[in-house]
Amino acid sequence: MVQKYKVFNNDREFTLLEKNKETSDETVLNWTAIFEKFKSESEQSDFSIEVYGLEEAWKNFTAKFKLIDAAGGIVRNEFNETLLIRRHGKWDLPKGKVEVGESVESAAVREVEEECGISDIKRGKLVLKTYHIYKGKKKWILKTTYWYEMVAPKQDVKPQVEEGITKVIWYSKNASKKVDLKNTYRSLIEVLSRL
Repeated sequence: MVQKYKVFNNDREFTLLEKNKETSDETVLNWTAIFEKFKSESEQSDFSIEVYGLEEAWKNFTAKFKLIDAAGGIVRNEFNETLLIRRHGKWDLPKGKVEVGESVESAAVREVEEECGISDIKRGKLVLKTYHIYKGKKKWILKTTYWYEMVAPKQDVKPQVEEGITKVIWYSKNASKKVDLKNTYRSLIEVLSRL
């Protein structure tokens, strides 16, 4: 399996891939130019770069950003329904920033509780990490979100409106009321594909 990092800027994807040493010459990368291309609003296409030493290349790429960790959950209940939120007009999963001194695992559960108004959550294993960038007040930010499997009993839900959440639902693929899961952030499609 090819080792890679996928980073999203709105609906654009930048993929950093491990290069096969047997077939290619070493490449010297201009990280400033790569960063400028990726953050440019005039550039609309996805792109990828193959590199030797993926971890070193990733370290060089991330050095251009302020780094923030976030955590959230793919929460299922006893009826195999999944907890979804609607934030800023798009379907999403509950997640939020890790606070200073807080573990990623604790933050994942806390954020689900706060954003959805539920309790009795049992956190499972880490499913995957997603990465996306956005412009902060002073510097561009790279947010790493840690997604955990979670279970909770079916219960009433309450959206955290001060966080822009207008709806929380227990979703089932077989429900008569369909939810358009295409109306989501591109960075979440891989997470939602696990539903």
